[in-house]
Amino acid sequence: MAGPTKKLLVEGNEDIHAIAQLMGHFVDWPPKSPPVTIVQCNGAEIFSSARISTELKSSAEILGVMVDADDSLLGRWTRIRGQAISAFPNLPDDLPHEGLIIANTDGRRFGVWIMPDNRTDGMLETFMQWLVPTEHEALWRFVREATEQAQAHGAAYTPAHSDKAQIHALLAWMDPPGE
Repeated sequence: MAGPTKKLLVEGNEDIHAIAQLMGHFVDWPPKSPPVTIVQCNGAEIFSSARISTELKSSAEILGVMVDADDSLLGRWTRIRGQAISAFPNLPDDLPHEGLIIANTDGRRFGVWIMPDNRTDGMLETFMQWLVPTEHEALWRFVREATEQAQAHGAAYTPAHSDKAQIHALLAWMDPPGE
């Protein structure tokens, strides 16, 4: 007998790979049969359409949503809550700092995590910076300096994406690159 249908909605393709790699370090996460289907929703699709409410009405027994706060954690939570409130009328007004996992009377579950920590603005890469191992601290300081200096040499990333630029630079210098 198959287990419950589990889906995790994320904003981008990079999120799929980052989650799979992170989870693979902590739980059994076989690449060919992961314990949850991660669905990339092309960024704003999660918020600009009824994607969450549609998924909650579908066959998913467990639905998770993981998005970046970017520059409006409250705005992101408000839009997610607005789409989910009909299926989960007991949703809190404010996203709990520890994240949200809630069940409804039908036995379905719904979870939300807004990167980096359900408290502050930022993104997945902001969260990933907190995972830089101590033994890479000197390299991490250099990466931060180098990405700032790169802007003086024409690097076109915006200040809003400095966390993204920094973590991707660090990952590019790992062995193997990208992990």
